[in-house]
Amino acid sequence: MGPGSALLFLIACGDQSDDSGQDTGFKVTSTDPVDAADDVTAGTVPELRVNADASEETCTPETLKFEALNLDDSTIAYDLPYEIEIQNGSKIRFQPWPDRGKGLFQGYRYSISVATDGETRCTDVEGHVLEPFGIVFEVK
Repeated sequence: MGPGSALLFLIACGDQSDDSGQDTGFKVTSTDPVDAADDVTAGTVPELRVNADASEETCTPETLKFEALNLDDSTIAYDLPYEIEIQNGSKIRFQPWPDRGKGLFQGYRYSISVATDGETRCTDVEGHVLEPFGIVFEVK
């Protein structure tokens, strides 16, 4: 550098948790079955594992969707009755046909998604909103 030149350094400091307000820390950490699985058995009870204790009051079928889809065009195939069961706080299970004890029908694709609209959202017991998430799997 010669005379009259200047070197400018900018240093930014801040708390990353305050940057957007969207990352609440409440996340899905794993699923059973995994996303895009194409060999799931009909007796499977799908589940999401989360990194904090899920609220039984807010994590309901209204905030966590479980749907049966047609293989050819992914439209809704049929109305899938289900209940949500939270085990040990961090395992969210989707029990299909709770009053009949049936498994999932073969030849369909199924999706699980976290609702991102509406007044109520799935939260942990501290009130942090579950981040948007979704998986699709196929039962053969």
